[in-house]
Amino acid sequence: DDPRLLDSMDDLLKSAGYVARSFSSTGSLLVNGLSDLDLLITAIGMPGIEGFALRDLVRTSRPELPVFMITGRQAIT
Repeated sequence: DDPRLLDSMDDLLKSAGYVARSFSSTGSLLVNGLSDLDLLITAIGMPGIEGFALRDLVRTSRPELPVFMITGRQAIT
């Protein structure tokens, strides 16, 4: 959901030779569909549908699709 992080991740993956697509929201990802994805990297905390709920949706429709969840939140100890 952070445009700077989306751009950075997109640039990093493309520089490593991957074809990357980024979405500004969970809704836009779901509208475009999951069928042509090989891997999904998602933030845990997002507006609307958060990362864990998205992971659960993906498991229902594409159980074989790997989902990596990341966060920029600092752990509180």
